Amino acid sequence: DNGGTYIHNNTGAFGTTIFQGTESFASNSTVEFKDWNTTGPSVIAWGNVKFNATGAVSGSLQLSGNMTTINGNLDVVATGSPTVREVRFAAGTAPTVTIAGNYTQTAGTVNLASTSGSSVTTLNVAGNFAVNGGTFTSTSTGSKLVLNGITSQTLTNSGTISSINFEVNNSIGSVSLLSNVSFSSLTINSGSILNINAGKQLTVSGTLTNNAGVSGLVLKSDATGTASLINSTASVSATVERYITQYSSPTNGWRLVSSPVGTTAIGNFLPGTNDDFYGYDEANNLWLNYKVSPFGFTNGLGYLSAYETSATKSFSGALNTADITFTNQSLTPAKGNGWHLLGNPYASAIKWNDGSWALSNVSATAKLLNGGGSYTDLADNDIIPAMQGFFVKVSDATNSITIPASARTHSTTTNILNKASQQEKLVLKASSIGNSTYVESTVKTNANATNGFDADYDANFLAGMYGAPQLYSIITNN
Repeated sequence: DNGGTYIHNNTGAFGTTIFQGTESFASNSTVEFKDWNTTGPSVIAWGNVKFNATGAVSGSLQLSGNMTTINGNLDVVATGSPTVREVRFAAGTAPTVTIAGNYTQTAGTVNLASTSGSSVTTLNVAGNFAVNGGTFTSTSTGSKLVLNGITSQTLTNSGTISSINFEVNNSIGSVSLLSNVSFSSLTINSGSILNINAGKQLTVSGTLTNNAGVSGLVLKSDATGTASLINSTASVSATVERYITQYSSPTNGWRLVSSPVGTTAIGNFLPGTNDDFYGYDEANNLWLNYKVSPFGFTNGLGYLSAYETSATKSFSGALNTADITFTNQSLTPAKGNGWHLLGNPYASAIKWNDGSWALSNVSATAKLLNGGGSYTDLADNDIIPAMQGFFVKVSDATNSITIPASARTHSTTTNILNKASQQEKLVLKASSIGNSTYVESTVKTNANATNGFDADYDANFLAGMYGAPQLYSIITNN
């Protein structure tokens, strides 16, 4: 019956009940499994299918490659008890399962591999894919989820998705990740588009292949947040957005920015008549105005920007996944005094000096521009957001710093400091009475510190924007 529902609620062998392999289910009909024999039904075409075993069942349901065509939706509500029971599509065969509608899971466990792990499943979904609870996994490395609809699709995850290879094969619409998720591998086919929505996080532990170019992988950004991606495959093409708010005063609205792709032109960061964009030259202590002498982005360097209108900017190119090293940066007394403007070179946040950084004659404290027009100290493990510039200070003309890919982390922090360190400290804050600027000075106790200046524990003062107050201490002429 097209629109009717059959509820299967017995443990007899499927071949001795109604599933003889000759049944016909209309596309709008529903078969609901509330109990089962552990061996699945014969090969037939299904309408809507629901797994809803809320009570005890004899074991996991082995579909054995026989459920391959679902002309409606697949809903997984429960997969049984008293121990963990699973719905498995594969057995001795490696099936391709096609779902014409949506896949929605609210509880239970779905495993794309067979019990032995020797067979895997390719699951094609033409509608939306949502794991709102439960576990969607594969105990074999070859199983794959493919979103291959002909309209735009979404993927949502508030349960557990693990050990799954993911493929985007939608050349008509786009696929949007609406939740944080991790995949074993990711393939984006030619003509397809994968959007990582603003504020969402994607981790790819294995190979990431993008055959659709810079328009095929887009990390979105808006006023609510910026997408984050961590992967290890080199030279993956992508477009990475960064939302930048407009300036509201001469001291409020400056942003230190950096590029997550290789050396590239300034693109749509190009400053307009009432915008500003600068590089920094330590040797002469000068801000280099793009409008006077144009330049592009260099991966690992930071830049100072301000825009008259809030807008979403973007970088396009090959994502950087390698360590970035700078050696023998200049140290010019009475000029820049060793301060250099570097930048997060990745499409995710990084942890400052988390133990994987290599610092030689470089201060252990970095500086991040805050909302008060001054600089806040970054201690070990503090967050540097994606596409964020930061200052470091060298103490000798022979120096080096390595920004390691292993320091990458997902964080919802965008343009402000997110303190990860939990050290006890006293923060002194001086605010201007004439504008909205402020400056902070931090006092800590450390048993390993001396009475002099300790590069590993103390931080030099770096003056902020014009009009911002200054607050600092002096130790033996430093």
